[in-house]
Amino acid sequence: MDSLEIVVPKKPRLYRTAKGFVVVQRGDLSTHIPLTIIRKRMAARLSEATADLYIRHFLKFEEFLSLSGTPWDASPDIIRDATRRYLRQHNSHLNFRQNRWHVYTNDANGTLSVQTLRTRLEGIRAVYAEAIKRRLYLYDENPFVYTASDEVTNSTANKPPSWSGLTTEYQPRREPEQFWILETGHWSPKHLMDPAGFLNLVLKAFKHARRVDQCLVRILGEGGPRVSEACSLSIEGWNRTVRGRPVFHHSFMVRNKGYGTDPSKMVHVDDSTGLLLRQYFMEERRVVDRLTPEFTAWCRAQGSLEGTPENYYAFLRATNRSPADIPLFLNRDGDAYTANAFRKGAWRPLLAADGIKARPHQLRHAFVTQVMDQIEEAHSGDPEALKQARHALGVYMRWKQPARTLLSYDHSRKDDHVLSELTRITNRARELQANKAYAAPSPSETAHRTSRLERRRERMGGAE
Repeated sequence: MDSLEIVVPKKPRLYRTAKGFVVVQRGDLSTHIPLTIIRKRMAARLSEATADLYIRHFLKFEEFLSLSGTPWDASPDIIRDATRRYLRQHNSHLNFRQNRWHVYTNDANGTLSVQTLRTRLEGIRAVYAEAIKRRLYLYDENPFVYTASDEVTNSTANKPPSWSGLTTEYQPRREPEQFWILETGHWSPKHLMDPAGFLNLVLKAFKHARRVDQCLVRILGEGGPRVSEACSLSIEGWNRTVRGRPVFHHSFMVRNKGYGTDPSKMVHVDDSTGLLLRQYFMEERRVVDRLTPEFTAWCRAQGSLEGTPENYYAFLRATNRSPADIPLFLNRDGDAYTANAFRKGAWRPLLAADGIKARPHQLRHAFVTQVMDQIEEAHSGDPEALKQARHALGVYMRWKQPARTLLSYDHSRKDDHVLSELTRITNRARELQANKAYAAPSPSETAHRTSRLERRRERMGGAE
């Protein structure tokens, strides 16, 4: 009797090669070339974990499409109809709101949670957006992003933002060199003409904040990283030394946006901020860290002083934990402190309490502006040294196009300098007017000037 060979179909998967390259495979183990390309591009822009998650969600959706014979690159209308059928299986539906397609549940006890379905839809939307950008999708319209037609006219003026306090038309272009201060009951725009002054305003607002928030604000203002980059600082990234200076102090490595999750950007801050980081680690962080009981027992067994970052690093190594996976900044629950939590829980309420409306990213702009001012002041008479210093700033900031970015800062600083000079002249004129420096001349002074003018005219007439 002939033996029967049972073939079990495999599911699509992500296969990582020995060299670290990720290949997307179909159920028959053939390479899914479009998704492999899309995944590689998404990983360069997003994190590796997010790119993998979005691709896995799309593979499940493509598996559903294959049941009805629908290709993944079908027209947007066909994809949306298939998505509605897919969501109905999970007691949910697709709805259009605020120029986007959203997922809503019909039953709270569905097979999948609405949050999982929304994440899945976001992954599908991201894949199609990347496919359009790479010309892997033949249609210009993303099935889940609304595109306004040319017939739509903007009949109503854009309203100003709720936080601006203005009643004039709002310009959608953001001005990174502007922030807002509450003066006499009105929000007034201010320019970053004095970057150090802006940082002092922020530090004053964070004077009584938690130490973790104080550390982040100082890092943003003194080192110039993005908020997400500063929050991503790990124990491994903090274990850096520069020119023989001690580790776990004021120099560290963080991840660079758009370059994956590995630390690749060096950040330097003041010595006082380095000491503040150590104080936070040994006091505030120790209270919320879930590893504190085990770390304390390990230190006692080693007979060493507990609480120092150096001992904590050795403890992680001794217990087969990766310091690169342990974040330095933790929230009250002992989890990683995210940039979104910092903005909503610390930055906005603390600055609003001091009458300031600004964005955390403006500390980065203030840092660059201050460094460029210092470079021009130090190398104003040496064009070659000035060029090298500006190039060094671009390397430190890890900009993809340093020359273009520096040029935009040059324009912004010129506008700030002009506004600063106008403000200085206006304030001086007000001071002189307050001191009656522009008082009207007396009648006798007027008559004396008139007589001098008449004598001058007589002399000129005689000379002719």
